[in-house]
Amino acid sequence: MSLRLNVAPGPVPARPQKATKIDSTIEVVRLQLPAEKWYLTPLSVTAGLIFTSVIPKVHKVENVLGPHAGGASWWRLRQAGEIIAISKVSRKDAGMVNAVLFDLANTLLNFRELQLNPLFIEGSKDSYRHLQTLGLPLPDFKRYSKAHLRAFQRRFIWSRICRRDFDCMDVMVRVLDHLNIQLPRQEYQNLAWIWYGPAARRSHVDRGTCEVLSNLRRQGIKLAIISNTLAPACCLDRHLQEEGLLEYFPIRIYSSITRYRKPHREIFRLALHELRVEPEEAIFIGDLLKTDVRGAQRAGMTAIWKPADNQSRTKSRSAGAHHVIRNIADLQHILPEMGVCQWAAA
Repeated sequence: MSLRLNVAPGPVPARPQKATKIDSTIEVVRLQLPAEKWYLTPLSVTAGLIFTSVIPKVHKVENVLGPHAGGASWWRLRQAGEIIAISKVSRKDAGMVNAVLFDLANTLLNFRELQLNPLFIEGSKDSYRHLQTLGLPLPDFKRYSKAHLRAFQRRFIWSRICRRDFDCMDVMVRVLDHLNIQLPRQEYQNLAWIWYGPAARRSHVDRGTCEVLSNLRRQGIKLAIISNTLAPACCLDRHLQEEGLLEYFPIRIYSSITRYRKPHREIFRLALHELRVEPEEAIFIGDLLKTDVRGAQRAGMTAIWKPADNQSRTKSRSAGAHHVIRNIADLQHILPEMGVCQWAAA
């Protein structure tokens, strides 16, 4: 793309002429300009232009700004010479990355190997004890636990048939209603957190995660989460809050709400729509090759693979991952290499 400037001889005109906008790339343009000619560029563009002479002390630049310019800037060279005009444009116009999206489990929140049966037994015991403290009439524990297990199994099987996720809290509420256990709405959320507690207690966050997220946010990078999960959103948000991560992610897309799960393109599209970015402006980071890496690539995004500790990292080439990281802190080396941002000390 060439830089074109309107030329107006003599004094500054009362009405400015239109000027071609520079809005698609970052570009260096060499121009041989005569002296005492006025040139017009939009004010937003001129604010990002740097004029420098190839031969020192050859040129002087005069800017005339004000209401008469109609949102444009008029300038001229006092002495003829070649200048270099460097146009600085937005990250989007320059084709840069504007958003980094993360998977949740084993990406932002690392879980030790989870076995569902022990987690279910622990959660059912904890929740039953909590209900006992409320002084509610309860069935015996065996009936209570079995009712939840069967309801979850039926809903899980159906979700795999129809390929849509569900919210475990909805199942829990229906089971409690069937058992004639009535609770206020807030208490349902507290009880769901108790069920989720055994998993939360088996998790940790990579060292340096908050520093990485702070640096990205400071440089204008939008952040979001896309997670395949059956856990209620209130539990996941509370877990993020307790780990100090919630404030970084105003956009959180959970499959338990959307019903779509990765690698379905729709769940990626929903997140990109909320962020107001195009797929080519976004990077996705996740731990699973099929759902995270390939799903993000099918949606048009760049993919970074963060394999879990028990996964081999040699599969990244066949999966097409652009980069492989061991922990979130590795992003401070990877992202600048990709041209996403300059890394600044926190």
